[in-house]
Amino acid sequence: MKEISNKEEEFFSKWEKTRKNKWQYILLHGPVYYGLPLGVILFLVISYIEIGELHLLKLPVYLLISGIIGLEFGYSKFKRTDKLFVEINEEDIILTGIQKLKSGQAWNYENLRIFKDESESLVVRNELFWFEDQEVSPEKLNDLFKITRSDFYRLKKNKAFAEYSENTNVKVQLFDNSANQQPLLEKPI
Repeated sequence: MKEISNKEEEFFSKWEKTRKNKWQYILLHGPVYYGLPLGVILFLVISYIEIGELHLLKLPVYLLISGIIGLEFGYSKFKRTDKLFVEINEEDIILTGIQKLKSGQAWNYENLRIFKDESESLVVRNELFWFEDQEVSPEKLNDLFKITRSDFYRLKKNKAFAEYSENTNVKVQLFDNSANQQPLLEKPI
């Protein structure tokens, strides 16, 4: 895992708590911190432009409009910050997983169980099986294969994981919910 500074560590600990109160953050950082000052400034500027006429009845209108704009601002600010937080956390999870794979351990990542077999090939197994036993058909197995493969390709978009798995043979194994140790399907990718 990469080293983080004290400032980043403080951000992580604060954001971990803050992201649980999404609407409180959006309302505070949107209409209150952004919309309220914007509404007052708009009111004062427009009143000054209209040759010094202070119509206090216009103030609530400006506050309402800027409050609505502030909601959008607060929401987009929350999404940007949370996306950054998730990306950084995701990076750490993947780096930890790579370390596990290098040490010969299996790694569970979302719906995937990844490990190296005897031939040093990377084996990607599904962790979840979405079909009832009597519903298993070649079409459904192919759908599950595509889902598992796309999950793996999404993981491979991470630069560190792409470098780790670059010259490695990869095969996908699909299992059902039973204790059966024989895969329903095994395909190289």
